Amino acid sequence: MAAILEERGLDPAVVQANLERAAASCGVPFGKRTHTYNSRRANELGKWAELKGKRDAFDAAVFRAFFVERKNIAWKRCCGRSPPRRAWTPKKPQTS
Repeated sequence: MAAILEERGLDPAVVQANLERAAASCGVPFGKRTHTYNSRRANELGKWAELKGKRDAFDAAVFRAFFVERKNIAWKRCCGRSPPRRAWTPKKPQTS
């Protein structure tokens, strides 16, 4: 994480302090960030959760897993569930 920030001319300690301050001002728990992960699968699973009417609960679980517990949200079981075996397919638009 530090190398990514430094490549962009950012001081990791300053970025961390800014994130902690922003989270504290909102009363949101926040753990120290040391890694970044590919969140594509989490985003896909979030869409599936939305279709099941569970998006808010899913988002809260992923937020806690990533920002508080520092879990790898790219790992398919980070939030207690595996993604559905079948790829998510959007509903076809209705035609008149």
